[in-house]
Amino acid sequence: MLGLFSKKSGLHAVTEEALEFNFELPVYRQPENKLPDVTPLWSQLDALAAEPVHLLVELNHFLHELNRTYLQSDRRYDITARCLEYAAPAFRYVYFEHQKGKALPEISSKREALIAAVTCVKELANSFKRIIKNEYKPGGKKIKSPNRRVRQCMLAVLEMVYAEQRLKALRYQKLNSLAWRDCNNLFVILQSTGDVRKAFKPTGLITSRSSPSESMAKAMKTNAEELYAAIQLLGLIDPNTLSLQQIVIVESYLKQYLPELHFHALNEEKLPVNCIITSYGHDGPPLLQEAAEYSPHALSMDIQSLLSGIKQDYQPLLAQVNGSAKNFGPEPAGEIAAKASTVNSLEDVERLLALRAMLKKLRETERTDTRKYAEEAQDWYVYNGFTAGFRMLNGSRGQTDGVNRLQNQLNISLAQRSASLADSGADENVTQWEIVNESAGGVLLRTKETQFINNLFIGQLIVFARSKSDLNQPSCGWVVRIRRAHDNQVELSLKLLASHIESVVVQTEILKKNTMGMPGIMILDAGEDLQLLMHQSHRLMQGSSVSIQRGGKSYTSIVGEILFFQREFVLYRLT
Repeated sequence: MLGLFSKKSGLHAVTEEALEFNFELPVYRQPENKLPDVTPLWSQLDALAAEPVHLLVELNHFLHELNRTYLQSDRRYDITARCLEYAAPAFRYVYFEHQKGKALPEISSKREALIAAVTCVKELANSFKRIIKNEYKPGGKKIKSPNRRVRQCMLAVLEMVYAEQRLKALRYQKLNSLAWRDCNNLFVILQSTGDVRKAFKPTGLITSRSSPSESMAKAMKTNAEELYAAIQLLGLIDPNTLSLQQIVIVESYLKQYLPELHFHALNEEKLPVNCIITSYGHDGPPLLQEAAEYSPHALSMDIQSLLSGIKQDYQPLLAQVNGSAKNFGPEPAGEIAAKASTVNSLEDVERLLALRAMLKKLRETERTDTRKYAEEAQDWYVYNGFTAGFRMLNGSRGQTDGVNRLQNQLNISLAQRSASLADSGADENVTQWEIVNESAGGVLLRTKETQFINNLFIGQLIVFARSKSDLNQPSCGWVVRIRRAHDNQVELSLKLLASHIESVVVQTEILKKNTMGMPGIMILDAGEDLQLLMHQSHRLMQGSSVSIQRGGKSYTSIVGEILFFQREFVLYRLT
Protein backbone atom coordinates (compact mmCIF):
# COMPACT_ATOMS: atom_id res chain seq x y z
CA MET A 1 0.00 0.00 0.00
CA LEU A 2 1.28 3.43 -0.87
CA GLY A 3 0.53 5.92 1.86
CA LEU A 4 0.20 9.55 0.94
CA PHE A 5 1.23 12.22 3.41
CA SER A 6 -1.35 14.73 4.60
CA LYS A 7 -0.64 17.85 6.65
CA LYS A 8 -3.94 17.51 8.44
CA SER A 9 -4.05 13.81 9.18
CA GLY A 10 -0.42 12.74 8.88
CA LEU A 11 0.61 9.59 7.08
CA HIS A 12 -2.05 7.13 6.11
CA ALA A 13 -2.62 4.55 3.41
CA VAL A 14 -5.02 5.84 0.80
CA THR A 15 -4.34 4.09 -2.48
CA GLU A 16 -2.53 1.26 -4.17
CA GLU A 17 -0.21 2.47 -6.89
CA ALA A 18 3.40 2.21 -7.90
CA LEU A 19 5.83 5.05 -7.39
CA GLU A 20 5.81 7.32 -10.40
CA PHE A 21 6.35 10.93 -11.46
CA ASN A 22 3.08 12.82 -11.72
CA PHE A 23 4.57 15.98 -13.14
CA GLU A 24 2.09 18.60 -14.32
CA LEU A 25 3.77 19.90 -17.47
CA PRO A 26 2.65 22.26 -20.25
CA VAL A 27 0.93 20.54 -23.15
CA TYR A 28 2.68 20.30 -26.52
CA ARG A 29 1.51 22.92 -28.99
CA GLN A 30 3.88 22.46 -31.90
CA PRO A 31 6.15 19.85 -33.50
CA GLU A 32 9.94 19.88 -33.38
CA ASN A 33 10.37 21.52 -36.79
CA LYS A 34 8.51 24.63 -35.59
CA LEU A 35 11.14 25.43 -32.96
CA PRO A 36 13.35 28.30 -34.21
CA ASP A 37 17.06 27.78 -34.79
CA VAL A 38 18.86 28.21 -31.46
CA THR A 39 22.14 29.53 -32.90
CA PRO A 40 20.98 33.18 -32.97
CA LEU A 41 19.76 32.77 -29.39
CA TRP A 42 23.21 31.82 -28.13
CA SER A 43 24.69 34.89 -29.85
CA GLN A 44 22.01 37.10 -28.31
CA LEU A 45 22.63 35.69 -24.84
CA ASP A 46 26.38 36.18 -25.25
CA ALA A 47 25.73 39.85 -25.99
CA LEU A 48 23.57 40.15 -22.85
CA ALA A 49 26.15 38.71 -20.44
CA ALA A 50 26.50 42.10 -18.73
CA GLU A 51 22.73 42.47 -18.37
CA PRO A 52 21.66 39.43 -16.31
CA VAL A 53 18.01 40.43 -15.83
CA HIS A 54 17.54 41.18 -19.54
CA LEU A 55 19.24 37.86 -20.31
CA LEU A 56 16.78 35.99 -18.09
CA VAL A 57 13.80 37.72 -19.71
CA GLU A 58 14.94 36.72 -23.19
CA LEU A 59 15.74 33.21 -22.01
CA ASN A 60 12.26 32.90 -20.53
CA HIS A 61 10.65 33.71 -23.88
CA PHE A 62 12.56 30.87 -25.49
CA LEU A 63 12.05 28.36 -22.66
CA HIS A 64 8.33 29.04 -22.65
CA GLU A 65 8.20 28.00 -26.31
CA LEU A 66 10.63 25.11 -25.78
CA ASN A 67 8.45 23.54 -23.09
CA ARG A 68 5.47 23.55 -25.43
CA THR A 69 7.35 22.02 -28.35
CA TYR A 70 7.69 18.29 -28.90
CA LEU A 71 11.40 17.34 -28.99
CA GLN A 72 13.45 14.18 -28.82
CA SER A 73 14.97 13.86 -25.34
CA ASP A 74 18.58 14.05 -26.45
CA ARG A 75 18.06 17.36 -28.26
CA ARG A 76 15.95 18.75 -25.42
CA TYR A 77 18.66 17.88 -22.94
CA ASP A 78 21.41 19.55 -24.98
CA ILE A 79 19.40 22.75 -25.41
CA THR A 80 18.23 22.88 -21.78
CA ALA A 81 21.74 22.25 -20.42
CA ARG A 82 23.05 25.07 -22.61
CA CYS A 83 20.31 27.40 -21.36
CA LEU A 84 21.25 26.55 -17.79
CA GLU A 85 24.86 27.51 -18.47
CA TYR A 86 23.71 30.98 -19.48
CA ALA A 87 21.17 31.29 -16.67
CA ALA A 88 23.37 30.20 -13.74
CA PRO A 89 25.55 33.38 -13.57
CA ALA A 90 22.40 35.49 -13.84
CA PHE A 91 20.78 33.60 -10.95
CA ARG A 92 23.86 34.20 -8.81
CA TYR A 93 23.85 37.91 -9.63
CA VAL A 94 20.16 38.35 -8.83
CA TYR A 95 20.36 36.42 -5.57
CA PHE A 96 23.35 38.25 -4.13
CA GLU A 97 22.19 41.62 -5.39
CA HIS A 98 18.87 41.41 -3.56
CA GLN A 99 19.48 39.29 -0.46
CA LYS A 100 19.68 42.31 1.85
CA GLY A 101 17.44 45.22 2.68
CA LYS A 102 13.97 45.66 4.11
CA ALA A 103 11.02 43.49 3.22
CA LEU A 104 8.68 46.28 2.08
CA PRO A 105 8.42 48.41 0.07
CA GLU A 106 9.91 46.30 -2.68
CA ILE A 107 11.71 48.34 -5.32
CA SER A 108 10.68 47.65 -8.93
CA SER A 109 14.18 46.49 -9.98
CA LYS A 110 14.18 43.83 -7.27
CA ARG A 111 10.68 42.65 -8.15
CA GLU A 112 11.44 42.41 -11.87
CA ALA A 113 14.75 40.62 -11.30
CA LEU A 114 13.36 38.03 -8.89
CA ILE A 115 10.25 37.35 -10.97
CA ALA A 116 12.45 36.80 -14.04
CA ALA A 117 14.78 34.50 -12.09
CA VAL A 118 11.97 32.42 -10.53
CA THR A 119 10.22 32.11 -13.89
CA CYS A 120 13.43 30.88 -15.51
CA VAL A 121 14.09 28.37 -12.75
CA LYS A 122 10.60 26.90 -13.17
CA GLU A 123 10.87 26.74 -16.95
CA LEU A 124 14.23 24.98 -16.73
CA ALA A 125 12.82 22.54 -14.18
CA ASN A 126 9.89 21.76 -16.48
CA SER A 127 12.22 20.96 -19.37
CA PHE A 128 14.29 18.59 -17.21
CA LYS A 129 11.08 17.01 -15.86
CA ARG A 130 9.94 16.39 -19.41
CA ILE A 131 13.08 14.33 -20.07
CA ILE A 132 12.62 12.35 -16.84
CA LYS A 133 8.98 11.63 -17.67
CA ASN A 134 9.79 10.48 -21.20
CA GLU A 135 12.84 8.36 -20.40
CA TYR A 136 12.32 6.90 -16.92
CA LYS A 137 9.48 4.73 -15.66
CA PRO A 138 9.98 4.02 -11.93
CA GLY A 139 6.77 2.02 -11.53
CA GLY A 140 7.00 -1.57 -10.38
CA LYS A 141 8.04 -3.50 -7.29
CA LYS A 142 11.74 -2.82 -7.75
CA ILE A 143 12.85 0.60 -8.86
CA LYS A 144 15.82 0.54 -11.19
CA SER A 145 18.67 3.02 -11.03
CA PRO A 146 18.29 5.83 -13.59
CA ASN A 147 20.80 6.15 -16.41
CA ARG A 148 23.37 8.93 -16.33
CA ARG A 149 21.33 11.50 -18.24
CA VAL A 150 18.13 10.91 -16.28
CA ARG A 151 20.04 11.10 -13.00
CA GLN A 152 21.55 14.42 -14.07
CA CYS A 153 18.06 15.67 -14.87
CA MET A 154 16.80 14.55 -11.45
CA LEU A 155 19.64 16.35 -9.70
CA ALA A 156 19.02 19.41 -11.85
CA VAL A 157 15.35 19.48 -10.80
CA LEU A 158 16.37 19.35 -7.13
CA GLU A 159 18.75 22.24 -7.76
CA MET A 160 15.94 24.17 -9.44
CA VAL A 161 13.67 23.61 -6.44
CA TYR A 162 16.47 24.72 -4.10
CA ALA A 163 17.04 27.87 -6.18
CA GLU A 164 13.32 28.61 -6.47
CA GLN A 165 12.88 28.32 -2.71
CA ARG A 166 15.78 30.69 -1.98
CA LEU A 167 14.79 33.22 -4.62
CA LYS A 168 11.15 33.26 -3.51
CA ALA A 169 12.23 33.74 0.10
CA LEU A 170 13.68 37.11 -0.87
CA ARG A 171 10.12 38.18 -1.79
CA TYR A 172 8.52 36.50 1.23
CA GLN A 173 6.98 33.80 -0.90
CA LYS A 174 7.17 30.02 -0.50
CA LEU A 175 7.16 26.93 -2.69
CA ASN A 176 3.69 25.92 -3.82
CA SER A 177 2.19 22.50 -3.22
CA LEU A 178 3.11 21.18 -6.68
CA ALA A 179 6.77 22.08 -6.22
CA TRP A 180 6.82 20.34 -2.85
CA ARG A 181 5.09 17.23 -4.23
CA ASP A 182 7.46 16.91 -7.19
CA CYS A 183 10.49 17.48 -4.95
CA ASN A 184 9.36 14.90 -2.39
CA ASN A 185 8.42 12.31 -5.03
CA LEU A 186 11.69 12.74 -6.86
CA PHE A 187 13.81 12.28 -3.74
CA VAL A 188 11.87 9.25 -2.48
CA ILE A 189 12.40 7.55 -5.83
CA LEU A 190 16.08 8.51 -5.86
CA GLN A 191 16.46 7.31 -2.28
CA SER A 192 14.93 3.96 -3.15
CA THR A 193 17.74 3.44 -5.69
CA GLY A 194 20.37 3.99 -2.97
CA ASP A 195 21.96 6.76 -5.02
CA VAL A 196 21.32 9.88 -2.93
CA ARG A 197 24.73 10.12 -1.25
CA LYS A 198 26.79 9.99 -4.42
CA ALA A 199 28.67 13.28 -4.69
CA PHE A 200 28.19 15.55 -7.67
CA LYS A 201 29.25 19.07 -8.62
CA PRO A 202 26.24 21.38 -8.42
CA THR A 203 25.66 24.18 -10.87
CA GLY A 204 25.99 26.62 -7.98
CA LEU A 205 22.92 28.64 -8.88
CA ILE A 206 23.02 30.79 -5.73
CA THR A 207 26.22 29.75 -3.98
CA SER A 208 28.61 32.36 -5.31
CA ARG A 209 28.35 35.89 -6.72
CA SER A 210 30.51 34.98 -9.70
CA SER A 211 31.16 31.76 -11.59
CA PRO A 212 32.87 29.29 -9.22
CA SER A 213 36.57 28.68 -9.78
CA GLU A 214 37.87 25.14 -10.20
CA SER A 215 38.98 25.00 -6.55
CA MET A 216 35.62 26.35 -5.38
CA ALA A 217 33.78 23.87 -7.57
CA LYS A 218 35.56 21.00 -5.83
CA ALA A 219 34.65 22.39 -2.43
CA MET A 220 31.06 22.87 -3.57
CA LYS A 221 30.48 19.17 -4.13
CA THR A 222 27.26 17.96 -2.59
CA ASN A 223 24.80 15.10 -2.99
CA ALA A 224 21.07 14.71 -3.49
CA GLU A 225 20.45 14.03 0.20
CA GLU A 226 22.16 17.23 1.36
CA LEU A 227 20.34 19.28 -1.25
CA TYR A 228 16.99 17.78 -0.28
CA ALA A 229 17.68 18.21 3.45
CA ALA A 230 18.46 21.90 2.90
CA ILE A 231 15.13 22.36 1.11
CA GLN A 232 13.23 20.50 3.84
CA LEU A 233 14.79 22.33 6.77
CA LEU A 234 14.35 25.83 5.38
CA GLY A 235 10.77 24.97 4.51
CA LEU A 236 10.14 23.86 8.08
CA ILE A 237 11.84 26.90 9.59
CA ASP A 238 9.69 29.14 7.32
CA PRO A 239 11.68 31.99 5.73
CA ASN A 240 8.57 34.22 5.92
CA THR A 241 9.30 34.63 9.63
CA LEU A 242 12.91 35.74 9.11
CA SER A 243 14.49 38.98 8.00
CA LEU A 244 16.46 38.79 4.76
CA GLN A 245 19.68 38.91 6.78
CA GLN A 246 18.49 36.07 9.03
CA ILE A 247 17.67 33.90 6.00
CA VAL A 248 21.30 34.15 4.88
CA ILE A 249 22.47 33.25 8.41
CA VAL A 250 20.14 30.23 8.54
CA GLU A 251 21.34 29.00 5.13
CA SER A 252 24.97 29.29 6.15
CA TYR A 253 24.33 27.55 9.46
CA LEU A 254 22.42 24.63 7.99
CA LYS A 255 25.20 23.91 5.50
CA GLN A 256 27.55 23.09 8.40
CA TYR A 257 25.32 20.22 9.53
CA LEU A 258 24.00 18.83 6.25
CA PRO A 259 26.76 16.15 5.94
CA GLU A 260 25.68 14.74 9.33
CA LEU A 261 21.97 14.47 8.50
CA HIS A 262 20.57 11.40 6.75
CA PHE A 263 17.15 10.18 5.67
CA HIS A 264 16.07 6.64 6.50
CA ALA A 265 12.96 4.61 5.87
CA LEU A 266 10.63 5.51 8.69
CA ASN A 267 10.51 2.93 11.48
CA GLU A 268 7.63 3.63 13.83
CA GLU A 269 9.15 1.58 16.64
CA LYS A 270 12.53 3.34 16.43
CA LEU A 271 11.39 6.86 15.65
CA PRO A 272 13.93 9.41 17.02
CA VAL A 273 12.72 11.91 19.60
CA ASN A 274 13.66 14.86 17.40
CA CYS A 275 13.05 14.10 13.75
CA ILE A 276 11.34 15.36 10.65
CA ILE A 277 9.06 13.17 8.52
CA THR A 278 8.26 13.37 4.84
CA SER A 279 6.86 11.01 2.23
CA TYR A 280 6.11 10.29 -1.39
CA GLY A 281 3.04 12.30 -2.34
CA HIS A 282 3.46 14.87 0.43
CA ASP A 283 2.75 18.35 -0.93
CA GLY A 284 4.38 20.49 1.73
CA PRO A 285 7.42 20.85 3.99
CA PRO A 286 8.16 18.05 6.48
CA LEU A 287 6.30 17.53 9.73
CA LEU A 288 7.60 17.08 13.25
CA GLN A 289 4.69 15.41 14.97
CA GLU A 290 4.02 11.70 14.94
CA ALA A 291 1.11 10.35 12.93
CA ALA A 292 -1.32 7.53 13.65
CA GLU A 293 -0.32 5.53 10.57
CA TYR A 294 2.80 5.61 8.48
CA SER A 295 3.32 5.14 4.79
CA PRO A 296 5.72 2.46 3.56
CA HIS A 297 7.34 5.27 1.56
CA ALA A 298 7.75 7.69 4.47
CA LEU A 299 11.23 8.92 5.43
CA SER A 300 12.52 10.32 8.69
CA MET A 301 15.64 12.30 9.54
CA ASP A 302 17.06 12.66 13.04
CA ILE A 303 17.83 16.36 13.67
CA GLN A 304 19.10 16.06 17.25
CA SER A 305 22.70 16.91 16.27
CA LEU A 306 21.47 20.06 14.52
CA LEU A 307 19.40 21.11 17.54
CA SER A 308 22.32 20.46 19.90
CA GLY A 309 24.68 22.50 17.73
CA ILE A 310 22.29 25.43 17.52
CA LYS A 311 21.71 25.35 21.27
CA GLN A 312 25.45 25.35 22.01
CA ASP A 313 25.94 28.44 19.84
CA TYR A 314 22.77 30.11 21.05
CA GLN A 315 23.57 30.09 24.76
CA PRO A 316 26.90 31.98 24.76
CA LEU A 317 25.57 34.49 22.23
CA LEU A 318 22.50 35.07 24.38
CA ALA A 319 24.84 35.63 27.33
CA GLN A 320 26.14 38.72 25.54
CA VAL A 321 22.76 40.33 26.09
CA ASN A 322 22.41 42.26 29.32
CA GLY A 323 19.92 40.01 31.10
CA SER A 324 17.87 36.99 30.09
CA ALA A 325 15.88 36.78 26.89
CA LYS A 326 12.35 35.71 27.72
CA ASN A 327 10.81 34.23 24.61
CA PHE A 328 7.12 34.33 23.76
CA GLY A 329 6.11 30.71 23.42
CA PRO A 330 8.28 27.72 24.40
CA GLU A 331 11.72 28.90 25.49
CA PRO A 332 14.24 26.74 23.58
CA ALA A 333 17.25 27.07 25.83
CA GLY A 334 15.72 28.11 29.12
CA GLU A 335 16.05 31.51 30.75
CA ILE A 336 19.78 32.20 30.86
CA ALA A 337 21.27 34.56 33.40
CA ALA A 338 23.79 36.84 31.72
CA LYS A 339 26.58 38.88 33.23
CA ALA A 340 28.39 40.02 30.10
CA SER A 341 28.06 43.32 28.25
CA THR A 342 25.29 44.08 25.80
CA VAL A 343 25.24 42.91 22.20
CA ASN A 344 27.67 45.04 20.23
CA SER A 345 25.98 45.24 16.85
CA LEU A 346 22.80 44.62 14.90
CA GLU A 347 24.60 41.70 13.22
CA ASP A 348 24.85 39.99 16.64
CA VAL A 349 21.13 40.56 17.19
CA GLU A 350 20.27 39.16 13.75
CA ARG A 351 22.37 36.05 14.36
CA LEU A 352 20.84 35.48 17.78
CA LEU A 353 17.32 35.90 16.42
CA ALA A 354 18.08 33.49 13.56
CA LEU A 355 19.31 30.85 16.00
CA ARG A 356 16.29 31.36 18.22
CA ALA A 357 13.95 30.99 15.24
CA MET A 358 15.62 27.71 14.26
CA LEU A 359 15.31 26.32 17.79
CA LYS A 360 11.65 27.28 17.94
CA LYS A 361 10.64 26.00 14.49
CA LEU A 362 12.56 22.71 14.74
CA ARG A 363 10.59 21.80 17.84
CA GLU A 364 6.91 21.05 17.74
CA THR A 365 4.73 23.85 19.11
CA GLU A 366 0.98 24.16 19.29
CA ARG A 367 -1.23 27.22 19.00
CA THR A 368 -2.49 28.17 22.47
CA ASP A 369 -5.08 30.74 21.42
CA THR A 370 -8.03 30.58 19.07
CA ARG A 371 -8.26 32.76 15.97
CA LYS A 372 -11.35 34.91 15.55
CA TYR A 373 -12.03 35.65 11.88
CA ALA A 374 -13.27 39.11 10.94
CA GLU A 375 -16.84 39.12 9.64
CA GLU A 376 -16.89 42.74 8.47
CA ALA A 377 -14.50 45.58 7.71
CA GLN A 378 -12.89 47.27 10.71
CA ASP A 379 -11.19 50.66 10.77
CA TRP A 380 -7.87 49.77 12.34
CA TYR A 381 -5.18 52.38 12.89
CA VAL A 382 -1.64 51.09 12.37
CA TYR A 383 1.62 52.94 13.14
CA ASN A 384 4.70 51.28 11.65
CA GLY A 385 7.92 51.37 13.63
CA PHE A 386 9.09 52.58 17.01
CA THR A 387 9.33 56.26 16.05
CA ALA A 388 5.85 56.46 14.52
CA GLY A 389 4.41 54.60 17.49
CA PHE A 390 6.06 56.94 19.99
CA ARG A 391 4.77 60.00 18.14
CA MET A 392 1.29 58.53 18.08
CA LEU A 393 1.33 58.02 21.85
CA ASN A 394 2.47 61.59 22.39
CA GLY A 395 -0.21 62.92 20.06
CA SER A 396 -2.98 60.94 21.74
CA ARG A 397 -2.50 62.95 24.95
CA GLY A 398 -4.11 65.95 23.25
CA GLN A 399 -2.48 69.05 21.79
CA THR A 400 -3.38 72.65 22.52
CA ASP A 401 -1.25 74.02 19.70
CA GLY A 402 -3.22 74.31 16.46
CA VAL A 403 -0.37 73.16 14.23
CA ASN A 404 0.34 70.10 16.38
CA ARG A 405 -3.35 69.26 16.52
CA LEU A 406 -3.60 69.41 12.74
CA GLN A 407 -0.51 67.23 12.34
CA ASN A 408 -1.93 64.72 14.80
CA GLN A 409 -5.20 64.52 12.85
CA LEU A 410 -3.24 63.94 9.64
CA ASN A 411 -1.23 61.14 11.28
CA ILE A 412 -4.48 59.51 12.44
CA SER A 413 -5.85 59.57 8.89
CA LEU A 414 -2.65 58.09 7.48
CA ALA A 415 -2.66 55.34 10.12
CA GLN A 416 -5.79 53.88 8.53
CA ARG A 417 -3.83 53.21 5.34
CA SER A 418 -0.88 50.96 4.62
CA ALA A 419 0.53 53.51 2.16
CA SER A 420 0.94 57.26 2.46
CA LEU A 421 -0.21 57.62 -1.16
CA ALA A 422 -2.23 55.46 -3.51
CA ASP A 423 -1.18 54.40 -6.99
CA SER A 424 -2.28 56.78 -9.72
CA GLY A 425 -5.90 56.18 -10.64
CA ALA A 426 -6.45 53.64 -7.86
CA ASP A 427 -9.12 53.85 -5.23
CA GLU A 428 -7.53 55.11 -2.01
CA ASN A 429 -9.40 52.44 -0.06
CA VAL A 430 -7.28 49.67 -1.57
CA THR A 431 -4.38 50.72 0.65
CA GLN A 432 -6.33 50.33 3.87
CA TRP A 433 -5.58 47.58 6.37
CA GLU A 434 -7.93 44.61 6.23
CA ILE A 435 -8.25 42.45 9.33
CA VAL A 436 -8.23 38.76 8.41
CA ASN A 437 -8.37 37.32 11.92
CA GLU A 438 -7.19 37.97 15.47
CA SER A 439 -6.62 36.02 18.65
CA ALA A 440 -5.47 36.63 22.18
CA GLY A 441 -1.88 36.43 20.98
CA GLY A 442 -1.93 38.48 17.81
CA VAL A 443 -3.58 39.59 14.60
CA LEU A 444 -3.32 38.89 10.86
CA LEU A 445 -3.56 41.97 8.59
CA ARG A 446 -3.82 42.15 4.82
CA THR A 447 -3.34 45.07 2.46
CA LYS A 448 -2.83 45.98 -1.18
CA GLU A 449 0.84 46.20 -2.12
CA THR A 450 1.74 49.45 -3.87
CA GLN A 451 5.00 51.26 -4.53
CA PHE A 452 4.07 53.65 -1.71
CA ILE A 453 3.54 51.02 1.00
CA ASN A 454 5.01 51.92 4.38
CA ASN A 455 8.30 50.34 5.46
CA LEU A 456 7.75 46.91 6.98
CA PHE A 457 10.19 44.27 8.20
CA ILE A 458 10.39 41.26 10.49
CA GLY A 459 10.98 42.35 14.10
CA GLN A 460 9.43 45.81 13.61
CA LEU A 461 7.39 47.37 16.40
CA ILE A 462 3.77 48.16 15.50
CA VAL A 463 1.46 50.37 17.58
CA PHE A 464 -2.21 49.94 16.69
CA ALA A 465 -5.76 50.75 17.76
CA ARG A 466 -8.89 48.85 16.76
CA SER A 467 -10.98 52.02 16.35
CA LYS A 468 -10.66 55.79 16.58
CA SER A 469 -12.12 55.70 20.08
CA ASP A 470 -9.30 53.34 21.11
CA LEU A 471 -6.51 55.73 20.06
CA ASN A 472 -6.17 56.85 23.68
CA GLN A 473 -5.57 53.22 24.71
CA PRO A 474 -3.57 51.63 21.86
CA SER A 475 -1.83 48.26 21.87
CA CYS A 476 1.53 47.26 20.47
CA GLY A 477 3.00 44.19 18.85
CA TRP A 478 5.75 43.19 16.49
CA VAL A 479 5.93 41.72 12.99
CA VAL A 480 6.50 37.97 13.15
CA ARG A 481 5.67 37.01 9.57
CA ILE A 482 5.32 38.65 6.17
CA ARG A 483 3.72 36.80 3.28
CA ARG A 484 3.28 38.08 -0.24
CA ALA A 485 -0.06 36.62 -1.24
CA HIS A 486 -1.81 36.52 -4.61
CA ASP A 487 -3.23 39.53 -6.47
CA ASN A 488 -0.59 42.00 -5.26
CA GLN A 489 -1.51 41.57 -1.62
CA VAL A 490 0.72 41.20 1.41
CA GLU A 491 -0.19 39.68 4.75
CA LEU A 492 1.32 40.81 8.03
CA SER A 493 1.22 38.68 11.19
CA LEU A 494 1.61 40.58 14.46
CA LYS A 495 2.43 39.11 17.86
CA LEU A 496 0.77 41.03 20.67
CA LEU A 497 3.29 42.59 23.08
CA ALA A 498 1.13 44.81 25.31
CA SER A 499 -2.43 46.16 25.46
CA HIS A 500 -1.78 49.24 27.61
CA ILE A 501 1.18 51.47 26.77
CA GLU A 502 2.32 55.05 27.30
CA SER A 503 5.10 57.23 25.89
CA VAL A 504 7.86 58.38 28.25
CA VAL A 505 11.18 60.22 28.05
CA VAL A 506 14.20 58.37 29.43
CA GLN A 507 17.28 60.12 30.77
CA THR A 508 20.58 58.63 31.90
CA GLU A 509 22.81 60.65 34.21
CA ILE A 510 24.76 62.10 31.27
CA LEU A 511 21.64 62.97 29.28
CA LYS A 512 20.06 64.59 32.32
CA LYS A 513 23.05 66.89 32.78
CA ASN A 514 22.74 67.96 29.15
CA THR A 515 18.94 68.32 29.34
CA MET A 516 18.48 65.61 26.72
CA GLY A 517 16.40 62.46 26.65
CA MET A 518 15.54 59.32 24.70
CA PRO A 519 12.06 58.19 23.61
CA GLY A 520 10.66 55.19 25.42
CA ILE A 521 7.40 53.29 25.73
CA MET A 522 6.18 52.14 29.13
CA ILE A 523 4.19 48.91 29.25
CA LEU A 524 1.50 49.23 31.90
CA ASP A 525 -0.19 45.83 31.73
CA ALA A 526 2.75 43.72 32.88
CA GLY A 527 1.28 42.79 36.24
CA GLU A 528 3.49 43.80 39.16
CA ASP A 529 6.44 44.50 36.88
CA LEU A 530 7.35 47.81 35.30
CA GLN A 531 8.59 47.28 31.75
CA LEU A 532 10.29 49.75 29.44
CA LEU A 533 10.52 49.37 25.70
CA MET A 534 13.41 51.14 23.94
CA HIS A 535 14.72 51.34 20.39
CA GLN A 536 17.68 49.01 19.65
CA SER A 537 19.93 52.03 19.10
CA HIS A 538 19.17 53.25 22.64
CA ARG A 539 20.14 50.19 24.67
CA LEU A 540 20.56 50.61 28.41
CA MET A 541 23.02 48.94 30.78
CA GLN A 542 21.69 46.58 33.40
CA GLY A 543 21.96 48.05 36.88
CA SER A 544 22.15 51.66 35.66
CA SER A 545 19.90 54.36 37.08
CA VAL A 546 17.55 56.22 34.74
CA SER A 547 15.11 59.06 35.17
CA ILE A 548 11.74 58.54 33.48
CA GLN A 549 9.58 61.54 32.61
CA ARG A 550 5.99 60.37 32.64
CA GLY A 551 2.81 62.44 32.82
CA GLY A 552 4.70 65.60 33.80
CA LYS A 553 6.45 63.86 36.71
CA SER A 554 9.91 62.33 37.06
CA TYR A 555 10.58 58.86 38.44
CA THR A 556 13.90 57.17 39.15
CA SER A 557 14.27 53.49 38.27
CA ILE A 558 16.99 50.87 38.01
CA VAL A 559 17.35 49.04 34.69
CA GLY A 560 16.87 45.33 35.19
CA GLU A 561 17.40 42.41 32.81
CA ILE A 562 16.30 42.27 29.21
CA LEU A 563 12.98 40.42 28.98
CA PHE A 564 12.71 40.30 25.22
CA PHE A 565 14.27 41.83 22.15
CA GLN A 566 13.74 42.03 18.44
CA ARG A 567 15.46 43.66 15.53
CA GLU A 568 14.01 47.13 16.27
CA PHE A 569 13.43 47.17 20.02
CA VAL A 570 14.51 45.92 23.45
CA LEU A 571 12.21 45.30 26.43
CA TYR A 572 13.65 45.88 29.93
CA ARG A 573 12.38 45.15 33.40
CA LEU A 574 12.52 48.15 35.73
CA THR A 575 13.00 47.98 39.49
